[in-house]
Amino acid sequence: MINRLITRSNIVSKRCYTIKLPTQEPVKPRISEFSHALYNTLMISLSTFFVLNIVYNKLEYNEVESKLKLKSQELENKIQSLVDEKDKELKLIQSKNHSWISKLKFW
Repeated sequence: MINRLITRSNIVSKRCYTIKLPTQEPVKPRISEFSHALYNTLMISLSTFFVLNIVYNKLEYNEVESKLKLKSQELENKIQSLVDEKDKELKLIQSKNHSWISKLKFW
């Protein structure tokens, strides 16, 4: 019997009688908690994209416009030179047709 008591006392002494609280795992955040932050990020990125796109298009437009103006000026000069040549040819032909022989023809 004494042996039993000794063994029981050993068992009792080895036990820890503290209260163990259940451990709480950290709560995972939901996507709905980040909706405002995601919205702000999206708005900032889209507005930045649109501003940069507008600036790029304006610069591209100015560059293309200057090239097209030069090309149109060259074409206008070329057309004017052709018109002047044809005008000179027409005057030359008319001056030849105004000879006295051409006046004798009725038809």
